[in-house]
Amino acid sequence: MAAKKTFDFMETMDLSKNFPQEYVNKRIDKKMICLSAVSLAVGCYLFSLPEFAPGSNVDAFRFFAGCLCVILSLVLVMFKLHYRAYVETGSAVRKKSVPFHSDMFKALPRFLPEGASVPSFGGANDAGTVSMLVIWSKDGKFAMAQIFRYGSFVYEPMSEPYCLKGDSAEKFLQALKDYRLI
Repeated sequence: MAAKKTFDFMETMDLSKNFPQEYVNKRIDKKMICLSAVSLAVGCYLFSLPEFAPGSNVDAFRFFAGCLCVILSLVLVMFKLHYRAYVETGSAVRKKSVPFHSDMFKALPRFLPEGASVPSFGGANDAGTVSMLVIWSKDGKFAMAQIFRYGSFVYEPMSEPYCLKGDSAEKFLQALKDYRLI
């Protein structure tokens, strides 16, 4: 009976489901608050204007524009108020899942921290079933990546999350840009 290598998926952090709190936190977007307040004020102003003429199309348009402004204000407050940011620099964080090919497995160890393990790639069996989830800050000072394999109708982590900061993050992100993945 051959020993089967097992990988404990329950103990591995899954970047697709949550963000690491020590590196990424939620921030309130002050621009969205201001834009929402201005939109609400414009909507209320349009509602408060006196009637132009009974049954006029101008009044119907004014009412419609006022409704749109108020709805926009509510949508901005409810859905666009928070954003994710890298803790050290405050830069906004992006998240993207990219296809992962066998030639990228060979290049991956150059960018990872010392001692990080790289999972083995099964070749033709894994073609199209392996992807990498990348989280990076807009300023390029932070990147996290995790490799996933599609199985049993869900993506399961193949590796621990790799965390890169500073110059190593910039090199890693540049390599992904060279592959035209982000």
